[in-house]
Amino acid sequence: MNPKAKLLLIVAAILAIAYLFYCGLFYAETAYDKWKQPWAYGDEAEKLLVGKWMGNYTDPDRKTHTLQIEIFAPQTAEERWKEVTNRHRGRSYKNPNAFDGIGYIITQQKADTMKLVSGHMDKAEPTTNIGFDIAPIIDDNYPVGFQLAFVKGNWTGEKLDLKGEFVYHTPSGSGYSDSADPRFDYVASFVMERMK
Repeated sequence: MNPKAKLLLIVAAILAIAYLFYCGLFYAETAYDKWKQPWAYGDEAEKLLVGKWMGNYTDPDRKTHTLQIEIFAPQTAEERWKEVTNRHRGRSYKNPNAFDGIGYIITQQKADTMKLVSGHMDKAEPTTNIGFDIAPIIDDNYPVGFQLAFVKGNWTGEKLDLKGEFVYHTPSGSGYSDSADPRFDYVASFVMERMK
């Protein structure tokens, strides 16, 4: 075998070993995430918090709104592969109980697209405490009036039992409160179910 062919064979072997190493890391991290975050990466959809949910709530002005949310998996397979192949040292720290998502608040013919921020949960047990904040996609672009802002409650299988607190925004976008007006203390109780 000539030296050029030997060199090509050695390079091909090194590349194959590196590829197999990264594949092993990828599958090890996938298995670790399934163990650490069963609410996001489990095998059965009914046991996952990740996904689409829908429910109705009433605001302090007694207007009914539909809230649709989608809770995202903490990391996609593509993002995991990129992290594994670009890592220089150690596994990056991720809060195993944090989540993000997107929400749609629908009132009659109008729909506002919002982002779910600061999503968090207790460890995944049969009843799990969760909470998240709702904010506009474009910072400080709040609709005028009462806006659902802080949500907390319990997740049990196919149902989210939630309580929502509101913030009032003026046309200038600033927040407003009036302690003499009971609407500003109103907390909405509502249920969201998994969208099929």
